[in-house]
Amino acid sequence: MVADFFTALEVNRWVMMVCMQLVMIILGCLMDPGGIIVVCIPVFMPVIEKLGFDPIWFGIMFVIIMELGYITPPFGFNLFYMKALATPL
Repeated sequence: MVADFFTALEVNRWVMMVCMQLVMIILGCLMDPGGIIVVCIPVFMPVIEKLGFDPIWFGIMFVIIMELGYITPPFGFNLFYMKALATPL
């Protein structure tokens, strides 16, 4: 039903892809990637398939966006890991 709603919108498929990526970046600032996978994949995958994108390509983009979201503040978990590694002993 959600996929039918989003594909019925008179929006270019690339605009829809950018909107999905923005949602994932915003969620990446606030949630753990595991939680984002549980929330977004069941909603986004049918939309991606109906828009004609390759699911493997979307999966690669999803991982990249999740890493970008994992770096961004306010939580920025990867920043803490990098700081711990860069600190001299």
